[in-house]
Amino acid sequence: MNTQEAVELLNNGWVLKSHKDNFYGHLTWLRNPIHNGPGHAKYITYGVYKNLLKLGFTENKHMENTTVGTKTRLDLHGIRHEEARRQTIRFIEKNWGSTVDLKVITGHSQKMKQVVIAVIDEYKLEYRIGDYFGVDSAFITIPGGQ
Repeated sequence: MNTQEAVELLNNGWVLKSHKDNFYGHLTWLRNPIHNGPGHAKYITYGVYKNLLKLGFTENKHMENTTVGTKTRLDLHGIRHEEARRQTIRFIEKNWGSTVDLKVITGHSQKMKQVVIAVIDEYKLEYRIGDYFGVDSAFITIPGGQ
């Protein structure tokens, strides 16, 4: 896959991902955040990955625009805490006045949850950690219509 093809996928909602591995080196790929079946990921060369960074793309760039069912979500996996704060602010402001629930995926990091909750509190929004039953606590939901 060349850089132009990768840009087209990113502009259609795919997400840029990378991972450093001791055995394989630096793995880079594009992932379709809505579809998890066959074909949901396409590996790219490290050269294409570097070109995408030069063009201004960042990892998880389009995740904040992803709609799954009726929930809009922001996935903060692999994001530094300082950047997570900035992305959460942009996510809330972009979806301000939305009638759908917003979902911020934090993983199980207590520090990441604290960062996200601090931003939500600044906007004086209600939120819920995890699902309705309190079983899965890896995300925070901001109810729509606030």
